[in-house]
Amino acid sequence: MDPYPRGRRVVPLDQRSVRLSCCSAVLTEDVALQVLLIFVNQGFIGFYPTYLVEVRGLSPQVVSIVFSSYSALVIFSQSVTGICIGRFGAKLTVGILTGLYVLGLIAVGFARPPLQFLLVTVFLSQRPGTSVVNNTFLAEVLPDDIDDSGVGLLRTV
Repeated sequence: MDPYPRGRRVVPLDQRSVRLSCCSAVLTEDVALQVLLIFVNQGFIGFYPTYLVEVRGLSPQVVSIVFSSYSALVIFSQSVTGICIGRFGAKLTVGILTGLYVLGLIAVGFARPPLQFLLVTVFLSQRPGTSVVNNTFLAEVLPDDIDDSGVGLLRTV
């Protein structure tokens, strides 16, 4: 039985090969976009329920429905994203998902009734789908000899 996945030998990685492979312009842009999106999303999601209650005056019960729908929609978004990658390609998919997320961030300031916040939440739930595209992209772009370690390294960043 072959102890190595995909019949490959484990090649020791040196710092130079990892640096050269992981620091290309395409990978740097991809990782920078993901870090920016995750940073914005974490900050926003942390204050979204408080914003809805304190600033918009929604009841805690309505906010719990809006916020729990966000979690359910994230799962749905990630499933649909996988299908879209195969059908439309990674670049178009991540562009659309990022655009929907940005529209959601802008729309939060204009939404008033609870149903509008539910619609905005549909747009906001698209951000985690970009991670699906990102992970697939990283696995495809990195050279075979470092793809496992390289993906782990870049996801850690």
